[in-house]
Amino acid sequence: MREGPVGSLNPSAIVADQADVLNWPNINDRSTIPFIPAPVVLGFVMRSVLSATLMVAAAMWGTSAQAQMATPPSTAGTKPKPVTTIPIRPRLQKPEETASAMAQAERLALQSDLAWVGQYNGAITGDVSERMVNAIKEFQKSRGGKPTGVLNPQERGVLADTAKRRQENVGWKIVTDPGTGVRLGIPTKLVPQQSSDANGAKWTSPTGDDPDSTGAAQGS
Repeated sequence: MREGPVGSLNPSAIVADQADVLNWPNINDRSTIPFIPAPVVLGFVMRSVLSATLMVAAAMWGTSAQAQMATPPSTAGTKPKPVTTIPIRPRLQKPEETASAMAQAERLALQSDLAWVGQYNGAITGDVSERMVNAIKEFQKSRGGKPTGVLNPQERGVLADTAKRRQENVGWKIVTDPGTGVRLGIPTKLVPQQSSDANGAKWTSPTGDDPDSTGAAQGS
């Protein structure tokens, strides 16, 4: 602590100011240096040591902090957190939508096969209808399956085979009358006798019944 003009020490100061000592006019002339009490010298030394200690500690702390910032935390041995996913179920397609995606010829064949097994009694036009879907469900139930309204490949194969056997049993055939151009499905084993007149061709059974004729179809 400095008081008074430069070149004098305050004899009452407990701790000498470093500047007071360094700025003494003739520091090398021991005869001009006044007596400095021991407590003053001791305080100066302790102050210098404390300053040096703080500087070293600050430097070490700064180096440690920089090392921590430069080195990322180690993730070795850390197990990744499990991610919980919720499956999204796709929207179920309605039987009508499935049937609508089929080709027209395939829908015609499906309705025809359902009619041959006795499950469908509607017009065979290939149009999608509730009646057709219900016929599919009834066929599935008759086979002990789940009535979904949509035939899987195995069920479709069974339906086609069943309808084909029944057609073969009656000799089913699609014929075209040359005179009228009418196309008819004829059970040739049931009406094997064919004749023609002014009204068109006729197919009759051995007993003389004529359930199929182009004339009847033309007039209807």
